[in-house]
Amino acid sequence: MTAATPRIVVGPSRPPRTLRIAALAGICCLVVGLATGWLLWHSPAQRLALAEVRAELTTAGQREEALQQTLAVAQRAAQVAEFANSELRGQLGDLDREVARLNDEIGFYQRLLESGSGNRGLAVHELTLETTPAAGVFRFRLTLSQNLKKARVVTGAVRFELEGVQGGAARVLSGSAAGVSFGSRPGTFEFKYFQQLEGSIDLPKGFMPQRVLVSLDPEGTDRVITRSFEWAAVTPQASDSTITG
Repeated sequence: MTAATPRIVVGPSRPPRTLRIAALAGICCLVVGLATGWLLWHSPAQRLALAEVRAELTTAGQREEALQQTLAVAQRAAQVAEFANSELRGQLGDLDREVARLNDEIGFYQRLLESGSGNRGLAVHELTLETTPAAGVFRFRLTLSQNLKKARVVTGAVRFELEGVQGGAARVLSGSAAGVSFGSRPGTFEFKYFQQLEGSIDLPKGFMPQRVLVSLDPEGTDRVITRSFEWAAVTPQASDSTITG
């Protein structure tokens, strides 16, 4: 009878019991530490502090929103104020121009009375012309007036005629042939005390003006009022108005 041969069995090794106990104890300590920290951080005092911070943050956000709204209102108010200031400046400019116009009218009335024509009826008071950059083109200003004591609104038509020389012969040109054009009121007048009409004269080529005749044809009467102006007298700056070509 032979002795039994011993067998060696190889299997998974198991850590010693002491190591397992140590690892388990470490895990328990870690869990306890985390739980303790969580409990400490979320203690009533910490929760109260966190709530206060959140409340302050909410209040700060509300204040920021209110300030943004206030800023928007202030900016809008500034825009409205700037617009109002611009409107006021425009109105002041209009008033200044109106005052200047009234002062001109007062000065005109004074000159009219001083000249002794304050009691005249409808009349051609003044005609002035000035040159322009365009050859043969002149701007004119015609002033009409009437009796200042018993004035009433008078209406009618204005006609121009130019006397001069063209091609060595005397000629009389009607307003249209002489290139007369009015501004806002095409050859008509309507006023109580006085009125100034403005326009231009575009002389035909080769025409040398010598005299301007202005005629007023008031409505409701057959009387035509005419006044003659020497060209050199109403255009002293124009030494030679002949258009060549």
